[in-house]
Amino acid sequence: MKKVTIYRETPLNSNYRPLFHLAAQEEIDLEVFDHKGFRWAGVKMWHCSPAMRFLLKKWVENIPRRSPASRAGVLRKLVEKAQHEKEPSWGDLMKSFIFPLRLLFLRNIVVAFAPYSLMGYYLLLLKVLGKNVTFFTSWPYWNGVDYVHKPRLGSRKVWEAFLRDVKSVCVTRNCARQLENLGANAMYIPHSVDIHRFTPGKKSPKEKLTLLYVGRVVKEKGVRELSDVFGLLLENYPELELVIVGDGPELDEIRDKKGVICKGYIDNPHDLAMEYQSSDIFVLNSFRTENWQELFGICLIEAMACGLPCVATDCVGPREIVKDGMSGFLVPTQDERALYRTLERLIGNRELRTDFGRNGRERASDYAVDSNARKWKEVIFAQAAHRHPPF
Repeated sequence: MKKVTIYRETPLNSNYRPLFHLAAQEEIDLEVFDHKGFRWAGVKMWHCSPAMRFLLKKWVENIPRRSPASRAGVLRKLVEKAQHEKEPSWGDLMKSFIFPLRLLFLRNIVVAFAPYSLMGYYLLLLKVLGKNVTFFTSWPYWNGVDYVHKPRLGSRKVWEAFLRDVKSVCVTRNCARQLENLGANAMYIPHSVDIHRFTPGKKSPKEKLTLLYVGRVVKEKGVRELSDVFGLLLENYPELELVIVGDGPELDEIRDKKGVICKGYIDNPHDLAMEYQSSDIFVLNSFRTENWQELFGICLIEAMACGLPCVATDCVGPREIVKDGMSGFLVPTQDERALYRTLERLIGNRELRTDFGRNGRERASDYAVDSNARKWKEVIFAQAAHRHPPF
């Protein structure tokens, strides 16, 4: 059994379902490690040094909140997170710094980092050393203008050198096209869902018609605006309820609203599937911010697999998933009037909901975890075709 190591920036296991599926089938020996060395060092310092906590708190209080993208604003966010993050052990902290050295002696490596961080230098080193590297990304913009991490110390050129000829798995077709333009060997493999677990449920008679949202309850997901639209709909359709599955800082703003049921974060896949199966319409009201946008939307493929019609905003990820007028509707971002009209159309048309749900279930087969796992395996163990020199 060949060993495969994932080295990633963001610890979201749902993004790696095909690889976990291969490991469960004992086709690969999978190891996962999150890149948290410097962040954990900061958290450790926060917990161990009262003087440091006092100084950072005072400094953070004076950082303007109007410019969150600035370096000071980013530091403020990190300090605020550190206050609530569990203190890592000294062993975990040492491991986080030693692991990149250990990775130099491994062979099959899947790396997932956002551009244009200084990690590009390390990724390029892995490539030059001849490691069997597969780059995994959902980022669709490689023009140097849009980025997650601001280019510095020549990091953009380093990233371009790394991407040239490297095997890349992209979760959207747009992302794959962008990487191909940079000379990468790009393969489109979307995020995945277990269509045998997430299946349409038998609808039992009920008094309520349920709108469902699953995900982080944060500003950019538009949950507060969704609850506002729901409140207006409730005036004309008293049989409605809005179920929110997930946690986040916006939860306190909506939990006491009439007709809103907050169930918190559900980790168990069986219980999560039951929430989809017992609902009638799925809604994803995300919008782009300065530092984030909806690059995919795994909740959408879970909802479609369960036979739910979907209403989503026209973001870069959802527009590749939801076929407008076939498996659901796409609405403009931050347009509450359009969201109201679209939901009202589905609420009043059971036949349309059924048709969309059936079409969505058929489309969900494109995201089946077992078939995508086979594609992943082919990519990881394929030999890269070197068409260009590394520099």
